[in-house]
Amino acid sequence: EQYRIVRCKPGKASFLAEEGCVLRYSLQLEHAESKERQAALVLARIFATAEEAEIYVRQRLNPLVAQMRGRPEIVPFAHPVAFIDDLNMAVSVFPIDGELPALIASTDHQQMTEFFQKALGDDGDMPMQIEDCTIEAGHYGRQHRCVLRYEVNGRLRNAANADHGNPQPMQQVVYGKIAADDRCKIVGAVLSSLQWRLRQVQTKRQFRLPRIRGYWPDTGLILLESIPGKPQISEMLQAHIASADAAEQPSIPTNLSLTEALQDCARVASALHKVNIQFSETRTFQSELDDLQTYMPAVQQFSLALAMQIQHATRRLQSYAETTAELPVCFSHGDYTYTQLIFDENTCGLVDFDTVCQAEPALDLGQFLAYMRLAARKAEDGILAKGGEPIALDVDALSEQFIEMYIHTAELGSKDAEQLLARVAAYEVISLMRITLHSWQKMKSSRLEVAAALLEERVAALPIVK
Repeated sequence: EQYRIVRCKPGKASFLAEEGCVLRYSLQLEHAESKERQAALVLARIFATAEEAEIYVRQRLNPLVAQMRGRPEIVPFAHPVAFIDDLNMAVSVFPIDGELPALIASTDHQQMTEFFQKALGDDGDMPMQIEDCTIEAGHYGRQHRCVLRYEVNGRLRNAANADHGNPQPMQQVVYGKIAADDRCKIVGAVLSSLQWRLRQVQTKRQFRLPRIRGYWPDTGLILLESIPGKPQISEMLQAHIASADAAEQPSIPTNLSLTEALQDCARVASALHKVNIQFSETRTFQSELDDLQTYMPAVQQFSLALAMQIQHATRRLQSYAETTAELPVCFSHGDYTYTQLIFDENTCGLVDFDTVCQAEPALDLGQFLAYMRLAARKAEDGILAKGGEPIALDVDALSEQFIEMYIHTAELGSKDAEQLLARVAAYEVISLMRITLHSWQKMKSSRLEVAAALLEERVAALPIVK
């Protein structure tokens, strides 16, 4: 009764077919007396029946409540978990997540401060006396995974500071990743191996990978350093497409061009594919198609027109793929998009190794091109929606520049290059199919419209098999 909800903003949603629907709500709470406001995130899951929702609360959520005793996140709430009968809904206050129970420990201020003292306090380069840390959810868009952002505050401990008796204040930003499976442990092993295997990447800027700052086996939490920069490709596409008199131009490093950035992305991909790391998980062309088909029963039930488009695209793609030769599998990123490559004035970095696998190199390259096309089309549509006149951008030419640099860096002969191009075209369509289905699943109508249109265009561009 001491708090009231002054705002409720629905956030990310994901339709899981027979498993129900997952939703997020951002709340603004106000204290009745002080009028102070604070934010809260509520997780919700809708089930087919009230009985299923009640069982989920009883078996998956209620057992976690005891771990939250004394935590400030739940102070405003009479009950941190609840069952809403009329909606067949189970709800909980973040960080109570029935799919990620380890989130509770990973967001506990005291536990994490103590853990950071162990992880960073004895850092050979910059040992710290940890004083406190702030914690916030970063990327939390998927089930079974979460990225946490930690600002770790303390004082630098070294001989010089000790002499003066006044240790220098210091802050580090560290990212934590947590998952329901053991993928974070795999990420740690991969990054440890890549740190020295990718030292010789011939990018125009100094190439960097995030260093591992710690691993907590009990929770599966891996801590990674923050490397400078941010994804720039989308903003550079927007800057090229925007009219000259656009009111807002994106902030882009002055010494970075779109062509240079794409060439660096190609060089990194080529170097990654040459790394001799073996994985048991292999993603083949057929396994990618099979995975997409798992979405189809629900799509056919609720969106017949989209289901027909996907099935038509699948048939055309299969006919085309049969005329191409598979490439040897290699170590692959698994989700190689422009958002995973970050740039600043002097460095270029690669992040997010959650999906590493063995695959044809065309899987990474097709994924990159599909997302680049999507970003360019969204930029065009955004300018049109504001009444502007977008400048034409030849995305095909940009795609060719990217692939040509990859072929050059990978030192492929003409026959191998031709084979690669054929497979990249196929995998680009697969990526667009996946983007389309994920957009439908996450109820992103505008993104779905753009992705479906691009998919139709790229399928039509495939050579017709007689």
